[in-house]
Amino acid sequence: MLALRENLLEFLVHGVRYAFPAVRGRVTRGVPTAHSAPVLASRLQGGESGALVWPFAEGRARGESLEPLHRGVPRAAAEHPDMYEALALVDASRVGGARVRELAVELLRQRLLETS
Repeated sequence: MLALRENLLEFLVHGVRYAFPAVRGRVTRGVPTAHSAPVLASRLQGGESGALVWPFAEGRARGESLEPLHRGVPRAAAEHPDMYEALALVDASRVGGARVRELAVELLRQRLLETS
């Protein structure tokens, strides 16, 4: 199973941004993602400009919209905190600057390879 997780991590690091290019939109209400999500925002000291959110009418944040990997992501994130963190980290690897991508990849690596 570890080999499959390693392959998944390699895809998330090197392929996801090409297979699922980021589509940004207007400012809207939604769920924070990428550098704006709590999993990264609590570890970063500025540097990234503007909040990014998955559009979601029940969301409590406002920011530039980022189309999620699937339309069900915002609701799933609201119901499953671990999934929310993982998907926000994937978005950070898709759209973040070098520092954000590096941190997101390290956190994804920990979740995929250092857990059973």
